[in-house]
Amino acid sequence: MTERQKFILPVGRFAWPSLAEPNDDPDFGSGKYECTLLIDKEVFKKDKACMAMYKHVMQICKDEDLKAGKGKAAKVVTKLSQFPEGKCFIKDGDLIAEEKGWDGYAGCYAITAKNNQEVPVVDGDKDRMDSKDIARIKGGDHGRIIVTPAFYHQGPGVTSFLDVVQYWKAGEAFGSNSDSLIDGLDTLETPLEEIETDEPEVDLDEEDEEAEEEPKKKPTKRKAAAKPKAKAKRKAKPKVEPEEEEIDDEDDEDGVDLDDL
Repeated sequence: MTERQKFILPVGRFAWPSLAEPNDDPDFGSGKYECTLLIDKEVFKKDKACMAMYKHVMQICKDEDLKAGKGKAAKVVTKLSQFPEGKCFIKDGDLIAEEKGWDGYAGCYAITAKNNQEVPVVDGDKDRMDSKDIARIKGGDHGRIIVTPAFYHQGPGVTSFLDVVQYWKAGEAFGSNSDSLIDGLDTLETPLEEIETDEPEVDLDEEDEEAEEEPKKKPTKRKAAAKPKAKAKRKAKPKVEPEEEEIDDEDDEDGVDLDDL
């Protein structure tokens, strides 16, 4: 039996993280806390921890006599591509992207790790994150994980325990890229302006003309109503010729000095 080892993997992008609560999705949930880390293939091949983990997995296959194939043709697994589907926690992201069309998997290795118990989640400063912040971690965010590969007899295969998750920074959510959405659209053969409908045609120009004429009539009515009133005022006001009065500087009868007014 191969002695278990823990491996600190390099920074990648999270996919399908279930860290605040177990994954109970009815379609493909495991009922466990889990996270998949997508690591670029070139980074994986150059990273010491990744290559050490890969060699450790192959050693597990050798020690447990894990074979691929049937009958006399069955041979001990010596490389990732020989694993039966779903029997190893390290998967080729290109195959998944081609088969399922999942965003972010192409050009990467996908490492999936799980745990029955809640897993410690820390930030870039290694401080533990609270439950609310953990729940906000989404697919597409950046970070890394610590995993422990192990052989399981019910399969058989090689699985991986999720020990610790370190969140680094937010990333663009998978599936939010408008280019990938546009690629999923069908080509429109009929121009939009030629699409037939059952609705009656409406001449928008006629409605606009009526709307423009209506405000012109209102000021005309107001002017017509104002003219008679103006004439009435002029007729009601007779012309009075001013009478010439002699005004002297003396006080009037009441003794008021007109110069003080």
